[in-house]
Parts: sequence; C-alpha cells; structure tokens
Amino acid sequence: MSPSTRSWCIIPLFLIGSTVAEGQGISLLRWEGKAKVISSRGVGVEQFRLRAEARWDKGASRDAGKYRLQVLAPGGRTYSMPMADEDGASAHWVTAHFPADAVRNLLPSSVVVNVTVVDVGSGRAISNTLTARIDDFPHPVGSTVAPDLGPFGWGEAPEKLSGGALAVPRPSPQGLRFVALPVKPGEPLVLASTSEASNAQVQGLLRDYDPTNGRSDEFNLEAPNQPALNLSPRNAETFLQALTASDPAGVVYRLPTRTEWKQAARAGTSSRFWWGDGPKNPKTANLVGPEPGLEGDSTDRIDSTGFAANPWGLRHAFGNVAEWATDSANGFVRLGGHFRTEPDEASNETDVKDAKSVGPDPYVGVRPFAEVVPNAVLLKARAILAANPRLREVSIDFDPARLTLVLTGRVELPKDRRAADNALGPLWIVAAVDDRIETPSFPKGRLARIGRVVGPPRRITPLGRGFDELPVSVTWADALPVEGSEWWVNVFLPGGTHYAHRLPEDEPNRAGRITVLIDLGKLKAAGLPEDSPVTVALSLGNGATRLDDPRVVSDAVEISTRIDPVSRP
Repeated sequence: MSPSTRSWCIIPLFLIGSTVAEGQGISLLRWEGKAKVISSRGVGVEQFRLRAEARWDKGASRDAGKYRLQVLAPGGRTYSMPMADEDGASAHWVTAHFPADAVRNLLPSSVVVNVTVVDVGSGRAISNTLTARIDDFPHPVGSTVAPDLGPFGWGEAPEKLSGGALAVPRPSPQGLRFVALPVKPGEPLVLASTSEASNAQVQGLLRDYDPTNGRSDEFNLEAPNQPALNLSPRNAETFLQALTASDPAGVVYRLPTRTEWKQAARAGTSSRFWWGDGPKNPKTANLVGPEPGLEGDSTDRIDSTGFAANPWGLRHAFGNVAEWATDSANGFVRLGGHFRTEPDEASNETDVKDAKSVGPDPYVGVRPFAEVVPNAVLLKARAILAANPRLREVSIDFDPARLTLVLTGRVELPKDRRAADNALGPLWIVAAVDDRIETPSFPKGRLARIGRVVGPPRRITPLGRGFDELPVSVTWADALPVEGSEWWVNVFLPGGTHYAHRLPEDEPNRAGRITVLIDLGKLKAAGLPEDSPVTVALSLGNGATRLDDPRVVSDAVEISTRIDPVSRP
C-alpha cells in the first residue's frame, strides 16, 4: 500500500496494548533511522514515516490483512492503519505513517510516538510497543559544536615554602620568579625575586645601562644571564619603575627596605645568615676566602643551581653581587656582599646617601621586590573583562593569600565563561582563577534565550508598508522541535498593541540570530516614535497575544532600533 492510498482512523485507546507475551507474533526491535517526511498526493497532507525492524514468530499468520498498525501520538491522538502488503509476516520491517502535524510545534520533551501491531479480529496487541522520541525525528540543534562543559578556571593556589613564604607559580613578563613574604592581615603583599635582575633584563629597559662603566678589572661579568651590576640606587629605581610600567598585572616594583631584605635573605631567621651565624658554608654563597668561589672569580648566573637556595627559595642572597635596599635614615644600603667579599664580611651593611653613587665598588645590583595591592589587581582584572560586553555582569574578588581571582555572576553561554578565564591569563600575579560563574539553563518549556541587538536596522517597504529589520542574537536549546514546526516572533508595543510574524523556514538556524520586524505603521498608529522600545518573545505554532500563553517558548526581552554602539558587529 503506497502513502498516497494509505488511510488511518481514530480508534479507542483500550485497544492498544503495552506489553507482549512470549509467542504473540512479532517483536519490534529498533527504528531504521530518523522518520522521513512524505507528501500525500491529492490531499496534500504531509506525513511522517517510521520504519521498525521486526522479528516474527514462526507460527504467525502470513496474511497481512490480519494485522493493523496503531500509532499513539502526543495529546492522545491515535491512528490505525492496515499493514502494508510488503510488511506482512516474515518481512524484516513494518512501516507506520501518521500526520506530520501530530508532532510538529511541540516541545521536544512532548514528542512521544508509540507504535504497536494489533490483531484485526480481536484488537489484541501482538507486539511490544516501540517508542519514537525527538531524536528519532529530523529536528534542528542549537549549536554546531558540542557544548563546552568545562572545567572552568585554571591554575592552582600556591604552596607555602618552609617558614611561611608563598611561591608565586608564574614568572613575571620579564622572566623574574617571586615568593610572597609573610605579612600581617590587611598589609600589602610583598614579593621578593628569587634572583638578582640580570644584565639582559636591565639592559632591556635601561638603554644607557653598561655593566663595564667605571670598571678597570678584568673579570668577565657581562654575559646576559649574569647579574646586573654597577647600578646606583637611582639606576636601580629607574629600572624598577620601568618594570612597573611594562607589567599588565598592576604590580608596583620597588627596592626593599632594609628590614624586608634581611627577612627575605635570612628566610625569617634571626641569625647572621640563613644557614646560621657562622660565615663558612661552601654550598650556599659565591664568596671568596675559604669559600670555593667560581673558577676565574666571576659572578654566578641568575638561573644557576650551583649554590643552594635558602628555605624561601632565594638564591645568592649573600655573595654574587651586593644588593640595594632603602633606609629611612640613611637613604640607601648595600647588603649581602658579592663574589669578592670575604665570608665573615658578607653580613656587613654599607650605607650610601648619594643616590647616584654605587658605593665602595661597582659590584652591586638589584633584587627586585614588588608590592601587590589587591585593589590594583582587581582594577586591572575588571578592566579586562569590561572590554567584552558579554562579561559585564561578572563580578571579581581577589584573595591575596592564595593569589586567586574568584569570578561570580552570570553569562549567556559556556564559551563566555571560557572567554573570561582566557582574558585574565596576562595577569601573571594571579596564580589561579576560581570560576564560579553561572550559565543559565533553559527553564522548563523554554527553547530559546533572546539576546541583544547585534546590528543596525535595515529599512524595507514591502507593498508600501514600512518595517525595520532588526538583527537580534538568540541562543537555542540543544534540542529543538521537529523540523517543519512554525516559529513566530511576537512583538508587544507599549500600551498593549501586539502583532506577530513568522520566522523564515530555515530558522532556527545555527547562526545564533533572528530577524525582528518592527512595524513602523503600528508604532505610528499607537503614537509612538520609531525607535520606541518593544518587547519580543518567540512562540511555537502560532502567534501568542499574551506572554503567559503556553505557546511562548522564550524569555521576553525589550529591544529597540536605538542600539548601543558596543553591540554593533
């Protein structure tokens, strides 16, 4: 029997069976694939065809006229049709047809079609019931890619080193590694570089820097990865100011105070050196005298592991090159000694009042310290996210004890959460992003979220009537109604006027936008200016004159032809 001559009739529900006992005749195993749309010649009613794989019992009658197919569609609509000749006993498939409108314009969760084979004489079910749901019908999907389910955020909170210093996991843009010194609650976070600044790092920001100026020695101290030297306090501070200006993280670089330097160099102990009061410790410092200094009397590379770091991770705090600190009474002070210093003198402190002087010798450089003000980090982070209009509702907090940014709020899509995470990557002082942003799910009965206007209006005048076509972003649910369903755009004007228009047949599509028609004539008739805001909502199957109509399947959003410049493409 062909689709053009197939007929169905509505039958009482009590004839439909729900289970099948052993030997009743037939088992329906699975659907051949998605249902196919067929147009009936003559009546012009579109049908869906579902084919089920069948397995017949050996004793079943071979007379196809003894069987009928029953289809229970959503809403209790039931259709009965004779078995097609080619689908009789011993065939591998049975085919059911029913009106396409029986499953169109429904929520995906409501698409439930049950197919059963019954005996014509008794009306008794001789098969199990095979169910078709939304995925067994052609239907559009909301996205071209799999949903981004996370995980969101990145990094790990730093761990404390021995004695309480905090290791900053990522280096600064100039390649400096830092530890955070223990501070009292409420005080700014102070960072100490684990090494001195190198010749290359200083030369990259101070054009006039020359490690050989004023030197008459024959030492080889100019390699890029050796510590910078021959720096006066003024040069050191100029370099640190340049570091601050070049850093996107809101970190302020400065010289340490005398107290801060001693705390960091001694790893929080009260002894002369971090290893104790005795000056001799061959594995810890690049000094002369009894210490086995480097071959050729040279400074050690800043990235060398030849000398042990102190328990807070600082290398060459004593020896290598002397380092500048500030002193409120005396101006500046050289600390730590250098590669030509006798071990017993490495704890000496040399005060220097002249900011242009290098002191008694040129073997002095700088170990950058930095101050982290939480509000400065927050301002940087907020400015980064504010540049993306989709992230404007995200709130940020900074936990300096864990160097962690905590993000809260709501965004439209999971990819927006990912964008927030990625945008904060340049803030090197942030060790981790704890992303607690919520991505709104679709409430029950909702299939779309209408977004913002994404472009300027286009004026059209079909049949002499004036309309503005307005592109509006939309987010579709992952599962959408059966193909061929009708989507309507409902427009509510201030004062209660309503009109609706259908979306084109190719929508909803994957472009993530719809076209809203603003009827200029209706605005004029209502005494409203052309750029008056209107409320828009989508409905399924027909227009909806009220927002509480069950056919409404989106949120209701106010839009206008007066668009924000940031929304333009």
